[in-house]
Amino acid sequence: MRKKKVDRGFINGGFLLNNNGSVNVNISVIADKNGETGLCGGDCRLTDSAALSVLSYNAEASSCSGLTTGFEELIIPAGVSTVGICDSLDFADASDSIPIYVNVSVPKDTTTGAKTLILTFESVAV
Repeated sequence: MRKKKVDRGFINGGFLLNNNGSVNVNISVIADKNGETGLCGGDCRLTDSAALSVLSYNAEASSCSGLTTGFEELIIPAGVSTVGICDSLDFADASDSIPIYVNVSVPKDTTTGAKTLILTFESVAV
C-alpha cells in the first residue's frame, strides 16, 4: 500500500491531522521508546507511573469512520505500541481532520534534563 501525506498542524493543546490527499487513509501513531526510557530516562524507581496516551475526535461528524474513543494507551513503563486512531479519515473537504491530544504521566523521581520521545503518525490508503 502506498502511504499518503497527512498534513499536521497545531491546535490549542494538541495536533490537528488533516487528509489533503485523494483517498481515505487509516491513521496510526507509534512511539519510539517505552515509558521507562522516554519519560524517565531509564533510571527511575517509580517507573510504574510512566505512561503516555492519545485522544482523537472528529472535527466534523463525517471526518473519520472507526475513530477510537477515549484515551488510547500508547506507551507504558516497559512497552511501546502502535495505536490505530482512525480507520478511515476522509479527504473530501477542509474540515476532514482529527484533533489529537496527548496525556503524559511522568514519574515524580524522574531525573532532570532533556529526554526525547518521538511520536510518528502514519497514514495508509484504505
